[in-house]
Amino acid sequence: MTINVRPSPDVVVARKAEIARRYERYQGQPRSPKGRITSIRRTQVVRLLKYRHGATLPNNDSGRAALQVLFELGMDGPNAQRLAPWVAGDELSRLIDAAENNWPFWGRNERSTIAQRLGDRLGVTFTEKIDLKLHHLGCNCDPSDVADYFSEQKRERDRARRARNRQRATIRTEVTERTEPPSYWDLIDSDPRAAALAGGVLDFQWWRLSDLTKEAGTRLGAFRGLRSDTLRQAVHRAVIRLERLGIVEAKMQGRSKYVRRVPLSEDLAALEEQAREQEALEEASKGATDEDAT
Repeated sequence: MTINVRPSPDVVVARKAEIARRYERYQGQPRSPKGRITSIRRTQVVRLLKYRHGATLPNNDSGRAALQVLFELGMDGPNAQRLAPWVAGDELSRLIDAAENNWPFWGRNERSTIAQRLGDRLGVTFTEKIDLKLHHLGCNCDPSDVADYFSEQKRERDRARRARNRQRATIRTEVTERTEPPSYWDLIDSDPRAAALAGGVLDFQWWRLSDLTKEAGTRLGAFRGLRSDTLRQAVHRAVIRLERLGIVEAKMQGRSKYVRRVPLSEDLAALEEQAREQEALEEASKGATDEDAT
């Protein structure tokens, strides 16, 4: 008489998990996440293999060893067959089994890191690591040489960044030290709204920005027809442009921003002429008063 012994619940769960894992490998279904670093390493290994062999892996021991590495890094069956169309059936199952049973390779090791062991296993050279940007794979050289190379690259980038910053600072200084700001008439082609604001509304009196926005929307065609929020943004951008060019100046009073025109050379000349005319009129008026008194 045959006695059927039911497996324990733990054995059943383990078998189902193994069946699901195999099914996912063959059918290309998404696996449970193993971490972003595994995906990055797999991508870099594929980059290395395509650099060495082209679109497909060779049908030899080297190709099979590389394919097993990809299985260990979570590649599924359909994607593996795209890289190696010659693998199928029992051979595919054997490689998957070998990948599943090679877990000791990925354990902790005080003598080397996973990246270094993976680089040694694939025979990554220093040139391949640098040119292909294999940052998560080691290579067949002293790790300190790689660290020195990347440190020197960082120093080069830092030197280039500091040089750019010095150049920008020089340009900003030259712009700041200009003796005369540009005329707003130069803005007519490049920024019609800023030109309209500078020439049509702004004067030498302080304008609160909210009042300036209402005035621009009422009087200036460049701003007319805009919605309230769009109008506010357009006036704000125009004021910032005029501030950068030195055509207007701004100040904060409480929580409100105020702006006004900065007198340009032609404005100053006109003001001086008006002052002289006013002085002459006052002198003439004073002379006439003195004659009447005598």
